[in-house]
Amino acid sequence: MASLTSTSMTQSTQVDSFVAQAQALAQALEAQARLSKASAAAQRLRQVFPPISAGDPHRTLKMMHLDLTPGGDKSYVRHFNGELRPLTAQGVSNAEPQAANHLIHKLLVQCPVLKVDRFHKGGSFGRRTLVRGAFDVDLSVFVIKFQERALKVADWSGEAGERLQREMQRVVAAYLRGQGLHDVVEVEHGTHYKHCVNVSGTRTEDF
Repeated sequence: MASLTSTSMTQSTQVDSFVAQAQALAQALEAQARLSKASAAAQRLRQVFPPISAGDPHRTLKMMHLDLTPGGDKSYVRHFNGELRPLTAQGVSNAEPQAANHLIHKLLVQCPVLKVDRFHKGGSFGRRTLVRGAFDVDLSVFVIKFQERALKVADWSGEAGERLQREMQRVVAAYLRGQGLHDVVEVEHGTHYKHCVNVSGTRTEDF
């Protein structure tokens, strides 16, 4: 009986040892596979991003921080804005967008079926975050009367409000076309705005 017990314990120890060796081998193979993948990824990165020369001004890497608490570190924001500044419209003439703004303002103020309260510059043009050479001029127009009907807040909601906006869109687009702006498109469901009218011009004199 004692001999049988001793044999069973020896076999159990051997099994445990074999399992431990198998687990260690599996872990080693997994680590080797991860190292191989990392090496391949590093090689691909070296192909995409060649080594930085000693004279490159961006050779020194800096850690940027963003702390939104009052008085917190905003170095990340300053760095990000500095990188974007060459792309923005800083120093670019405002003549063309202002001409478009003024023309649409003048035409809508003179439109016989509308009475407008004010205009608001929207989008990247209004926020001054526009990218040079690739921006449009977004104007939000506050209409207080349409076809002799004084409009209240409730008039803009529900199905009746949808019909009102669609009819206003059609009438305003037709009016603008009649003023010589032929490239006028009605956008009922746009990516940024709903029931808007797009007016395009390719030359400064169009505006």
